[in-house]
Amino acid sequence: MRYTTTGTVVDANDELVTVKLTPKPTNRWYFAISYLSAPEREQDPIALRRYLYGKFRHSLLSGWFDDLPENLAADAFSLMELTHNEDLGKFDALFEALPSAIAEHLRQLNPATSDLRCLSAKMFFIHGAKDRITPTQESQMFATKIERSRLYVLEDFEHTKFESTEGL
Repeated sequence: MRYTTTGTVVDANDELVTVKLTPKPTNRWYFAISYLSAPEREQDPIALRRYLYGKFRHSLLSGWFDDLPENLAADAFSLMELTHNEDLGKFDALFEALPSAIAEHLRQLNPATSDLRCLSAKMFFIHGAKDRITPTQESQMFATKIERSRLYVLEDFEHTKFESTEGL
């Protein structure tokens, strides 16, 4: 999430680095949509869904925080505030303000804070060097923390979804 909002990641040496590739604006939208069920007040997910789909449909992802639905509860507002943030100095406080279920889920997905020693299978990571959704440092972190793994970075590739394993 830090990359999606601030363009920085923690690398395999536990150092904060700025990624050369700017995150895609749609990353923020996908993040917000992914956690719409988290706000506790019934009307907030509905209002946010309408708002976010309207912005996406009309390609209005810039300035999309300026006209949020009124009267959002604190948990719904915190989700949108983190999603909009670009200031690295504010990231930690905004992250901690998230609903606990979202923050815990994101911590579990973070290779920097996960204990990956239980993974004993041989693993291959294939990552596109031009990926603006997941930075290469994430795969480097996994490859560093998992004993029997190899990382292959494909220079001319972006983020790719494999539709089939045929031919692999």
